[in-house]
Amino acid sequence: HLRLNQGAFVKFIFPLLILTLTSGFAREIEIMSYNVENLFDTVHDEGKDDWSYLPKDAPGKAEACLKEDAPYIKSCQESDWTEAKLALKLENIAHVVKGSRGNKLPDILALSEVENLNVAKMLAAKLGFNKVHATEGKDGRGIDVVLMFNETDDLKFREVKVHEVKGHEYFKTKPTRPILEVRFKVDGKYNLHVFVNHWPSQANPSEVRMKAADTLTDIVKRRMLLKKKTNFVIALGDFNVLPTDYPHAFHEEVYKELKDLHVTFMEDKATTSEQKKMMPMGSYFYAPTMSWDL
Repeated sequence: HLRLNQGAFVKFIFPLLILTLTSGFAREIEIMSYNVENLFDTVHDEGKDDWSYLPKDAPGKAEACLKEDAPYIKSCQESDWTEAKLALKLENIAHVVKGSRGNKLPDILALSEVENLNVAKMLAAKLGFNKVHATEGKDGRGIDVVLMFNETDDLKFREVKVHEVKGHEYFKTKPTRPILEVRFKVDGKYNLHVFVNHWPSQANPSEVRMKAADTLTDIVKRRMLLKKKTNFVIALGDFNVLPTDYPHAFHEEVYKELKDLHVTFMEDKATTSEQKKMMPMGSYFYAPTMSWDL
């Protein structure tokens, strides 16, 4: 259980993060973050390069695959993303979210790598969430971020905002995913702002992730200046940042406003040595080098 000040920064723990908020709230608020890795439906989204995640006989697929970069033409042509495979993926995600936790849902579930609201609603129905919000950004493949939840007497939805991350034009990179902000009222008096992120991949220069960090911290600063309101801020998702990044989006931007809760937990004197031993050594594990990173 992490007792928070008025700002907090969360990076997902491989493969997901479960965070429990107890600071001043009448009850615990549990938030889970999970990268669901290419959750696509089986229907083509106009204007999106989703051909590898369509049935093999989908109209227009054969012709579209020929326009892929040479190394990917064959895999695109041979891929066969069917309703049965989608159903299996939804079942497996539901098992991760609920099955390992006694069939219990988190209060709030944040997801990255989801194609659209349609497939997000499929997953929400599978899990038992009745409120779903998703971005609809300019990512070429259609990848977006999602937040789902069930309202209760002490967790009330207030508003949703989508924040575009600009600057890709300057660096001549592809548009990235927007940042999704959902505000809740907790216990009738606290504002909880949850920011769902999926920053540009390592195929892009570090400066592009700095633009995403600038966007996030600028919004957070504005939220925390609202002195008449008690605000709690959680930023989570897939940040795609490595320790070797330069400039480094966390150290040079995000940490000015927020704290990484993995570090906070490990440095907290109230955290016992046994609790620390149960935690992974970093925020994610990279198999090729057998290393943990923050």
